[in-house]
Amino acid sequence: MKLALEFQRQTVGRNDAKSVSTMFALGELYRFEGKYAQAETLLRNVLQVRSDGLGQEHLLTFFTMGGAGFRVRKPRQYGESETLQKKGLERRRRLLGAGHPDTLTALNNLGALYLYEGKYAAAEPLLVQSLEGRRRVLGRQHPDTLITTNSVAALYRRTGKYSQAESLYTALLEIYARVLGAEHPERIRTVNNLAVLYRDEGKYSQAEPLAAEALERWRHTLGEEHPDTLTAMNNLARVYTEQGKYVPAETLSRQAYSIFEETTSDVWRRYESQSLLGATLAGQRKYSEAEPLLHSGYQGMRQREASIPAANRSITSGRCTI
Repeated sequence: MKLALEFQRQTVGRNDAKSVSTMFALGELYRFEGKYAQAETLLRNVLQVRSDGLGQEHLLTFFTMGGAGFRVRKPRQYGESETLQKKGLERRRRLLGAGHPDTLTALNNLGALYLYEGKYAAAEPLLVQSLEGRRRVLGRQHPDTLITTNSVAALYRRTGKYSQAESLYTALLEIYARVLGAEHPERIRTVNNLAVLYRDEGKYSQAEPLAAEALERWRHTLGEEHPDTLTAMNNLARVYTEQGKYVPAETLSRQAYSIFEETTSDVWRRYESQSLLGATLAGQRKYSEAEPLLHSGYQGMRQREASIPAANRSITSGRCTI
């Protein structure tokens, strides 16, 4: 796709509609692969070209505005994201109507951004309204409806409504297995999310096999170095650690930390792995090895706290909800 984009830029121009569409598709591909910086650069370029060429009121412009705004998740950029999302939602409501699928998408994206920021009171009415609308307009088994269902379940988990979250996750898994298949990315994400829910509740016998499945399937579909795979490694390692299974926890956290070091990825997850590795060593009474890892990991996370999603910030105070 990258070669196709270069060819189109040379033959029809950088701002031609075909080039811009390919740029958007490549940005989405980078996002799926976990190459978030590259994805954001392309999506911002698409937004700029469409805004300049088509105008702020064109459907393609505010479709891009919603997508690009949703993907801006760097420290101190949340305000920018909210502005883009709100503009996109307002225009969709005005030009398309409240029940249009694109308007429901904008509702979902803004609600998901609030969820990411930890603004749960602001997120809930948007996500619930989007879910009800998508169920009504698209049906309960439509992929967009399922994505919003997952977001509502995550909201309920983070606000302590565990039974409601479990009910939604369980229903999602049944639909995914029947309609989309066992290795569909959203099904794997739901398996991982349900594992986290059970871990939060201390139901480790239910959490462990789900966390292991999520890791195995992400390894198979995304590879060892993908951010989702590394997240699953840390998640399963934490499930092991909280049960006192320090040896398998050490193996996983050491592997995740090693990958972060090899890829020179300076993100908070790297320091979470380092801290978690220290905790597994401390659990085995290897205190001289554990201490520098715990100290460095903690300091690394504190220095990057602004980039940690709200649901995970308790990691710096001793408790993590991945």
